[in-house]
Parts: sequence; C-alpha cells; structure tokens
Amino acid sequence: MKDERLEQLLKQALTPEIDEKDLRIKRKSEHSSMNHKITKNRTFKHRRHIPAAVAVAALLIASSVTVFAAWQYLSARDVASANADEQLASQFEQNNWLSEYETQHCWDYDITLLGVVSGNEISEHLSKDDQGNVEGDRTYIAVAIAYADGKPMPDVQSDDFDRTQFFVSPYIRGFNPEKYNAYTLSGGVTCFVSGGIQYRLVETDNVEYFADCGIYVGVSDGDMYNNQAYIYDTDTGDILRNETYQGVNALFHLSVDTAKADSVKAAGIIAGINDSEPNSESLWTLSEADRWINSLTAKNINGKAEPVETSRKTVTTDEFIRSEYGDLSAENGVAEKDAVLKEYFPNGAGMSEIMEKHATTMDDAWVETYTLNGDGTITYLKYVPR
Repeated sequence: MKDERLEQLLKQALTPEIDEKDLRIKRKSEHSSMNHKITKNRTFKHRRHIPAAVAVAALLIASSVTVFAAWQYLSARDVASANADEQLASQFEQNNWLSEYETQHCWDYDITLLGVVSGNEISEHLSKDDQGNVEGDRTYIAVAIAYADGKPMPDVQSDDFDRTQFFVSPYIRGFNPEKYNAYTLSGGVTCFVSGGIQYRLVETDNVEYFADCGIYVGVSDGDMYNNQAYIYDTDTGDILRNETYQGVNALFHLSVDTAKADSVKAAGIIAGINDSEPNSESLWTLSEADRWINSLTAKNINGKAEPVETSRKTVTTDEFIRSEYGDLSAENGVAEKDAVLKEYFPNGAGMSEIMEKHATTMDDAWVETYTLNGDGTITYLKYVPR
C-alpha cells in the first residue's frame, strides 16, 4: 500500500512492544445456554488488544495440504443457514473467495476451509462495537474441523468440547499475527457440531481492504493466538507454519483481488487496534437447540414449533407492560406505554418478533411469544420443538 499513514502503521506492527502481563490474558468462554429476552439478532463482538511476542517451539509434526472432496461436509452456505442467516448464506453461494475447498491435515485433525466472504451488511446478524454502534463491514470465514480417523468431534455441550479448543483467524502479511488477529479485529465466532464434524463461522473486521498485502486464514489449537504454531518473519512480513510444531497450525493462503484493497480503511482498522485497550472475548457455541431458537420468527414459528395450549394467557396491555417492565411513572405513563407497544408491535396487531427464548437442549427448549390482538389485548403463548 502506498498510503503514508499505513506505511507508518506497518512499521509499528513490525516492531511491537511486548507486555508480558498482556500475553497471559485469556479469552472468556461463554456457552450459549440462554434464558433471556432477545430480538432476532444477537451480538458477540468485543475488541481486545494482545501485544506481539515471538516464541517458537521445536517439536515434530507431519502436515500435508490437499484439495479435498467435500461431499461429506456442509457447505459454507449450509453453515450460515445453520446460524439462521440466509442473507449470509446467499453471499457464500454467490461471492465465495474460494473456487474449491482446501483441506490441511494437522496432527489428529483434518482442517477444511469452506468459504470466505466480505462486504458491508451482508449478514442478518450485524455486530456492534463497545458503544453499541452497528458495524456491518465484515469478513466471514467458515471452517470445518474433523478427526482424521473419522471419529466424531465432541458435541458443544460435552465436557470434552471445552478441553479441545481451536482459534480461527484471518492474518495479514506484514502485520504481526500476535497482535493483529481475530481478537483485535473485533472478532466473534459461533460453533456447532453436525454429523460428527465441528463447524466454525468467524466474523471480523473487513480484511479485504488489505488485499494488496496478502491475507491468510489460520486454524490453531487453543482458544487464543498460539505463538508457537506460526513463525512471523519480521524482515519480509511473511507468516509461516512452524513445521516443527506438534499440534494444529493450518494456514491457508487466500487469493484476493488486489483491486479490493483500500489503504485508508485498512489504516483505520490498524489505528483502531493500536489505540484499543485489552478486553474480554466471547465464544458462542451453537447446539441443535440454539440453532432451532435462532431460526424462529413470527412468520415461520408455526411450521417449526408447536404451541403449548396450557400456557396460553390473554391480558390487557397495562397488565402486559407491568409484567414486563413494572409500574409506569405517573408523569409519563402514557408515553411510556406507547413506546413499549411500538417496540413490541411496530406493525400493529400480530405476533411480536421479540420473544423470550430458552435453550440448553432440545428436550427443554421453548420460546414464549407475544401477540397483539385486534381488541388491544395481548396473548402469551409458549412453543416447543415439533
């Protein structure tokens, strides 16, 4: 990139300061058993700064790269659909950076890159920054992880899942991956297991703006960047697999149209990372129950769920508001009531898109819906999986 500001940021990236206490920071892991009111979207985005360090282990691994027959895997489109994101699914189908899947064998695992797409507001589930502002300009990466011997990967609700974590991240040539990775690129990830194969859908800031630098996708063991798995060449800016590392360190080189590069936006991303403070990161893991509740809308719920008639209850609007929000203020009660009704029922009578959803397993999954009736009353009704 020719931009002087970006050249300055590149120099900073090549000679980062190392703060040992920051190198010990661990990401907070949050499983997705949910019991709270949510709208159709949910946010899993935080920003975190991890300063760079170079430490390479001398261990042994045999690794190979193959173009893999992908019939046994879900497609990137399928992975997005499983996350109740048909808009993103369509993007993977039409604009996938990959012409074919690539599988790398690392230790006991086959790691397959299924798809990469970038764009502004190409997902139905947009992330927010720490101030609550929507940031739609994102890169999405779909990856499959399988045991090489064919045994099933542990389900996300099992104890074994917690003991075997993976970190999926884009990396940029010329920028130290210890510092510039999915954490600091405002990353989020959802994960689920289907057919014994683990699927991860990662989102980060839009790395397409670095197209003229060179872009990689890495998959390594652990729940944060593993500085033993890769080698960063500070002279050339190249990022390499540590061929002597005994573990998972897949590294995919992406073919990107350099015309997509934008030095101004790239410099802004780097500046945001350099100016940010350490923060926690969240991992969302999707079980079958999670995917079921995330797929429900007011339009499709009757096809995907069945009502529990014993839960049906009809109340006045005042009773509904007191139940959900408590007593309204004496001074502004009318305005507050109107605001609540507009939030829940912006289109008037009918079922609200706001639902109370609970899911740990399919056996205990349920959603509670709210429907505004023609006479102004509101009906509560729970649904369970069909």
